Amino acid sequence: MSCRISFCLATAVAFAPSIPAVAQPEPQPVAVAGKAAESETHKWEFGISVRAIAGSCSEVVGTFPVPADWPEQQAKVISEQVSPGIPPYKYRQIDGLKQIVFNAAQVPTGGTVECYITFEVTRHSQLPPSDTSNLVIPKNPSLEIKKFLNPSPLI
Repeated sequence: MSCRISFCLATAVAFAPSIPAVAQPEPQPVAVAGKAAESETHKWEFGISVRAIAGSCSEVVGTFPVPADWPEQQAKVISEQVSPGIPPYKYRQIDGLKQIVFNAAQVPTGGTVECYITFEVTRHSQLPPSDTSNLVIPKNPSLEIKKFLNPSPLI
């Protein structure tokens, strides 16, 4: 399956990281389910295209979210489409969100700069634990857990 996602300056789509479960196990170990997880692989293209319509632009900075590796997901770059003259893009991590950042020194009037990266994303289904009797819902979740229970400021 192949999809192309274009971002126009103010549009962004993010793959949110896995949210830890609210229920937390007590100290004893939890057995993992005995069957293998199913997996699906997809190709996703992320990127941004900036076109200078009414005049030239300088010092253009573009960012867009990209999939990250998680226990249930692996992502790898399989192709890049980057306009000539753009320095190599960089990755940055912000509170669990992985982004690509690129810079363009100059975009002439009527010109376009692009940075599109295609990822192959393999997702594995998460299997439930075989024994849930030792899971409890915390009355007062820690700050580390609470941040995943609120709306994301990065989406």
